[in-house]
Amino acid sequence: MPRIIINGLIELSEESITTIESVFLSIRQNILAGSFDSYSKKIIDRLSPDIRYTLDPRFLENKFTHIRGKEYFFELIIPSRYFPIGSGGDTHLIDSIVGDMFSISNASIKRIHINDVQWKELEHNLILKRTQPRSIRNNFKLDDFTPLLGFSVKPRLGLSNEDFRVQCIEAAKLGFNIIEPDTRKMLLNEYDLDWHIELASEVAKLYKPRGNISTYSVNLSNYSGNLERAIAKLSTAVSNYPVTVKIDAGLDAISKIKKVKELNPDIIITSYPLIKKALSQRIPDVFFDKYLSQCGVDIMYPGGFVALPGNKRHYNATEDLTLLAESINRFSSHIQRSRFIPTISGGISTGLLHLYYELYGPKVSLFLGGAVATNKNGVEAGAELCMKVLDYAIDCRKKLAAYNLKLSSKKDKPAYKTLMDFPLLDAETVKQIKDETDSEYIIPREFMAANKLSNFTQANWNYWTADDSEFV
Repeated sequence: MPRIIINGLIELSEESITTIESVFLSIRQNILAGSFDSYSKKIIDRLSPDIRYTLDPRFLENKFTHIRGKEYFFELIIPSRYFPIGSGGDTHLIDSIVGDMFSISNASIKRIHINDVQWKELEHNLILKRTQPRSIRNNFKLDDFTPLLGFSVKPRLGLSNEDFRVQCIEAAKLGFNIIEPDTRKMLLNEYDLDWHIELASEVAKLYKPRGNISTYSVNLSNYSGNLERAIAKLSTAVSNYPVTVKIDAGLDAISKIKKVKELNPDIIITSYPLIKKALSQRIPDVFFDKYLSQCGVDIMYPGGFVALPGNKRHYNATEDLTLLAESINRFSSHIQRSRFIPTISGGISTGLLHLYYELYGPKVSLFLGGAVATNKNGVEAGAELCMKVLDYAIDCRKKLAAYNLKLSSKKDKPAYKTLMDFPLLDAETVKQIKDETDSEYIIPREFMAANKLSNFTQANWNYWTADDSEFV
């Protein structure tokens, strides 16, 4: 029988005189049966045998492990047929876990924290997504060494339409793949829609010297107009290019994300999960990411990347190697198991861009905002400088892979090359980074050597770029 497995921690209040078993009997009744035990025999006898059996809360499995005091680990198993994904059961499960499934109105319960939710049917649906990370990268014609590059237009508010448009055009011409408005730049009416669709068409069709494919991601997060018309018009305007929209995962997002995918299964949805942190006590981050991906989100900021020294946005920047390694592995898992492209964003300076590329690899997306917009010489100069750093980083990795591939076919194999064998970023560009952005260029190979990360990083790159890799 397909099942949903929920595990976590429950702590009973100090005043509680009830047993953990009786508390969970109440929880189980909340899930499916309500006041099942108090129903009259006449009502129970009229239920179908299947429902009569499965609605009895005594048949919901649960396990407990005592930790200390009044704290217990628990595992609760629910038949997944009560939450049919095809009929909105995925969203109903989220609503129920956050809402009444683990209601703490019971005075005996002090707190409940959900650690993990396992649901094989949802995992299976992820595999069936039309817009897989590999297909998205193919749509933008990215090779194995080139990350998807995004630009979030800054400042968030206050730009005229023309200044906003110019930033988008400049970023597209200089090599950025997805240009999107910030979450505050809301599209509210039909007139706004037409203007943004015209911009999307212009960004997609304009000549780009680098040959890159670029799209403008229309922000539909708060759009209350005719969604069917919006998607039809946008899909027609950029019919020969990737179609992207931005729908941030707030309170009004899920039905909209699903509807957009229903209208155009090939559309690419970018998203910032606005309510994720607020739900984290009840909905584990990894499960919420998978849920959003299953709903239709394709490119998302999942959080959890480690801010490195020099990241102005994060005052708790750390060099904790365990956290860093876990973060890198988690981002790879987002791609392979959760089936979306995770974005690294939020305070990435130009000086850190190369290091993040080396550590997190080419299959993530790098979404830049301030690194471009706060350059002292303007947005165009900021975009050019970011592309110069990234071009150097990509070129080093390509040359390294090509050289070592030739060695692999020789009988007497000399030592393979590493990043240590390549010239450093030129001094002029390093000075330019300092002068134009007030950020220091961090030399990746020195950072990795000092922190004993060279072998770990190279093993990841062998995996990320292998021709026969199962990495999506």
